[in-house]
Amino acid sequence: MYRLIALCLLALAAIVPAQYAAAQDNSTQNAGAIDEPSPEQMKLARQVLAASSLSRSFDQILPSVADQAKSTLIRSNPQAQLGIIEIVDKVALQMVDRRPELENRLARVWAVNFSTEELQAYLDFFQTDAGKKLGANLVSLLNAQLNVSQAWAQELSSDILQRATEELQKITASEAQSLQAAPPETPQKQ
Repeated sequence: MYRLIALCLLALAAIVPAQYAAAQDNSTQNAGAIDEPSPEQMKLARQVLAASSLSRSFDQILPSVADQAKSTLIRSNPQAQLGIIEIVDKVALQMVDRRPELENRLARVWAVNFSTEELQAYLDFFQTDAGKKLGANLVSLLNAQLNVSQAWAQELSSDILQRATEELQKITASEAQSLQAAPPETPQKQ
């Protein structure tokens, strides 16, 4: 679950440019004023999220949170496991109607960071065959990229350790040779 959230955040990080930081700087300079996106931007942002399938990657949040709640409650009262599962499932089902809150928050991230024209361009793209394919495969692509980058980092770490060890061994051997080649010091008599 956390990996999926991380992947989704990576996806947003890959899509949302440095404009966010600039917007944050501007809002700080304007005594905390936050630019509210226009209703048109919010509408387009919701359409982009729907067309790109990006928000679907967050569909497992509620089931995962419910599972975590079950685990926590069961740990504190194991003999009530069946009742806990039933009650948490019931409560979680009551929370399903809160999903639009997340959609609005995600849409706001897009609407604050992109102009109406940019949002329209993204929407137009995600309605093409290539855009639909990207939307359908984005999470798996990001997962694959994450796996590749982690494997590369491990290889790099191994290579760095190996080369550094070899260099340190050379230095140690060189110092040992120079100590052996140096004439022994004779103590001076007083």
